[in-house]
Amino acid sequence: IYTMAEEVVLHPGDLIKLKRDCKDGTWKVEVNGKRMKLFVAPLPENYNAGKGEPSQSKRNSLSKKSTLPESNARSHPKQRKKNRQSSRREKLKPGQTIPQNMLRSLSKEVDRCKEDTQELKLEMRLLIKAYQQEYNIAFEQLPDSLKIFVEPTMEERYFERMLDAPFSQIGPPVVIKTVDENPMPKNDATKQLLLLKSAELGSLCNKGTIPFKTILSPVYNLNAVSQDHLDDLFTRNFDVFTVKLNHDFEYFVMLVMHMFHRLNLLETFKIPEVYLYRFLVVMGRKYRDVPFHNYYHSFNVTQTMFYFLTTCQAEKVLTPIEMLSMLLAAIGHDADHPGLNNNFQEKANTRCAVLHKRSILENHHLLTTRYVLTLPECNIFCNLQEEEVEQIFYYVRHLILATDLSLHGVILKKMEEKAKYVHKQWKQESPQLDPESKLRVMCILMKCSDLSNEIRPRDISQRWAKLIISEFLAQSKKEMELQMEVTPWMDGRKIIISKEQINFINGLCIPLYNCLASIFPVISECIEEMHTNLDHWHNHLNLWGNENTPANLADKSLWLENQQKVKKGVSLDDTLKENATK
Repeated sequence: IYTMAEEVVLHPGDLIKLKRDCKDGTWKVEVNGKRMKLFVAPLPENYNAGKGEPSQSKRNSLSKKSTLPESNARSHPKQRKKNRQSSRREKLKPGQTIPQNMLRSLSKEVDRCKEDTQELKLEMRLLIKAYQQEYNIAFEQLPDSLKIFVEPTMEERYFERMLDAPFSQIGPPVVIKTVDENPMPKNDATKQLLLLKSAELGSLCNKGTIPFKTILSPVYNLNAVSQDHLDDLFTRNFDVFTVKLNHDFEYFVMLVMHMFHRLNLLETFKIPEVYLYRFLVVMGRKYRDVPFHNYYHSFNVTQTMFYFLTTCQAEKVLTPIEMLSMLLAAIGHDADHPGLNNNFQEKANTRCAVLHKRSILENHHLLTTRYVLTLPECNIFCNLQEEEVEQIFYYVRHLILATDLSLHGVILKKMEEKAKYVHKQWKQESPQLDPESKLRVMCILMKCSDLSNEIRPRDISQRWAKLIISEFLAQSKKEMELQMEVTPWMDGRKIIISKEQINFINGLCIPLYNCLASIFPVISECIEEMHTNLDHWHNHLNLWGNENTPANLADKSLWLENQQKVKKGVSLDDTLKENATK
């Protein structure tokens, strides 16, 4: 059957309906409810029903009647076959050089074949991975002909080994469930590995898994995102909790994709949209279902970063590659967070604490982000030069490490030293920042995005505060169960939420945002909202506390404990490098 139809641009998620008229045998096509014109040629007289193909002469006559548009002729299989046949007829004489136009066409054809081959390999890899995940089949059980598609590279093996059971305790394995209660494969080595993973004492819940079945054939429609939600991305009023009630996880993935589009990052770096979708889905599934440091906190930080980049006119001082790095760092800054802080990891003597001597969880988040970016299906850097990729990883490493609160004082002090200079440069039409000053601006934007709950309206800010406190209480409960020393400011018997929020805003948030506002004055509105929330917590404390309670409580935030000292003559770049795991 040969058809001629008007040209239609289809998008993922479009609804296509095909109906056949029983009377005359014609087809009716509707795309998103719109009737399309379609002509179905009758079957050729010499059509062979067994082989399913008409003769070559009839095929040629039909192809003359229905010519393809010029834009599609190059990629259409029939046209490519015709070109190959014509190229075979153009035989070169001995000693004749190959024409340049023929070389160019051959080169393009080879590149196209390479791309098609890579896509087929990737689809095969995802298909096998989805099959393994669906039926719980180990790599060793696969036939050799399939192993070549899913065999991990040396880089993948390195990351998988580093990230294997990161929060399990070093020492005798702790068996939480017996083999009978938790059915396991027959392989003894696999049993021991699962037992070790089940003993992740340094985590409140199990880690997420990569949904290979979902990313095998992605189906999404960016047009399905509400315009009101898109408008809210540019403000501080975006309410994650309300959107979460009415929409699923993938809706937030599409919102982040819109951020990339609005900043023209896909066009600038030639990022395939489907690769970005896969990366965002896999990164989202890497977050554990803990009370606060979950995927929705990651989205909240990413949306705040987008708000800063667009509101502060950051493109005046930052390049596109730096803005891309900042979004990627925001997406992965708490990936695979266990819900238990660095101090707990040290006390529990987990694998993660032994592996990373400083900034334990921050290095783990960085490692998780790097691992996802090495996966072929998530390689959003496929069209970048090696130097550009190295530069992005450099910024992502520093930005994720900057979220360690033990470095809060160092970053704030370094930025205050350069605030006037950066503001002066920002006001110019063509600002020129040195690399160290630019890094300081990026780090303080990252920290402000991470500590952005208090710049949101009061009802949203309160809900985030309750979630972080619930995670603190869960940690103190686990410390009691394991007979560890309970962290004082997480002890439910001693903590007063109102007072801790007051200390947190006064001690960390206001100085940080004052410094940022001295560079970008538009941020002053965030400080006003922060003072409104501060007044609320003061009223709450006076309402529920007795007469002596406020006077007896310390005015210093416990978040500021264990701060690293500022070293004279040491740049922020060198300080962050010292905290990175070599």
